[in-house]
Amino acid sequence: MILIDTVYINQSGGKVLINYLIKSLHSLESKFANLFFLFDERFESDQLSLIPIEKFLKIKNSERERIKFYRAYKEKLDKIFCFGNIPPPIHINDIDTYIYFHNSLYLFKSKSNHGFKSQIIIGLKKKYIQFINHPKYIWIVQTEYIKQNFISKMNAKAPNVLVLPFFEVNSSVNSATNNRNELNKFVYVADGSPQKNHLILLKAWKILFYKFNKALELHLTIHEKNSEIIVEIEKLKNKGLKIFNHGECSLTEINNLYNECGNLVFPSLNESFGLPLIEAAYSNCNIIASNLPFVFEIVAPSATFNPYDENDIAQCIYNFSVSETKKTEIIVQNKIGELINLITTNAN
Repeated sequence: MILIDTVYINQSGGKVLINYLIKSLHSLESKFANLFFLFDERFESDQLSLIPIEKFLKIKNSERERIKFYRAYKEKLDKIFCFGNIPPPIHINDIDTYIYFHNSLYLFKSKSNHGFKSQIIIGLKKKYIQFINHPKYIWIVQTEYIKQNFISKMNAKAPNVLVLPFFEVNSSVNSATNNRNELNKFVYVADGSPQKNHLILLKAWKILFYKFNKALELHLTIHEKNSEIIVEIEKLKNKGLKIFNHGECSLTEINNLYNECGNLVFPSLNESFGLPLIEAAYSNCNIIASNLPFVFEIVAPSATFNPYDENDIAQCIYNFSVSETKKTEIIVQNKIGELINLITTNAN
């Protein structure tokens, strides 16, 4: 049995990738033969209907529950794939084990507004990952930049780290032509986590409004739990700024925002991948993004700025809005086929 352990994935970009993985596996002639999925008990998705009910189990997302499962099923396992950064809670000898790592917060000291408690939790999780790691485990990351940092900061060996990015491309969006000439609408698809840098972006929009006399539209997707950002948005709207929060959106709603706005602003400070960069690029959007290494592994953006400086962001957006734009180019390649082959081929 090949185990696909996704217990620590329940929302955001990780959930998008797991949904795509399920659809891709379902498209194979063998469907889900010899596969078994382990999900967070809160995981809900239309894609679950594609999996036979005897081929998956939902449990509480805790190491205690994972240990119970692995001990009960260890004799049946031929291969293990863990999505969600955390290796198996117990080591099983002679089993090929892969861990998909997609949280760069474990690699870089945050310059964002993560609170003290959050930073302690991140540090403890990193120590735990290092503690339960095994020399024979194979790690999978999404970019070469993350690979090099993972090797140096998690004490991994280069042959044990593979770069296999995968992502879903909406074919109807990809086939569309961007004939939008308006440069006054911008979207930022992000949930409001501190590293997403919304407060600096809002300061930049104030500068655009008051200093440059530019009332540009900014469309956001802030989760309701991020009340500080939502309160700030309402304050700015009351002052006349055109800022709209759409809340948590479905993929269809996100694609509609890309199509409506035509421009993605991406001030994120830290990404292991950056799915919105890919989604926007395939939607033929112009991308104005942070001048940070992770961006250039994914796209060649139309323009870049210093994400720590609201004045630089505002100046960059203003220059972009009044001048001829450089078309964004896609750099990253989808390696879903290689990943599927790795999952489904016979274990050693």
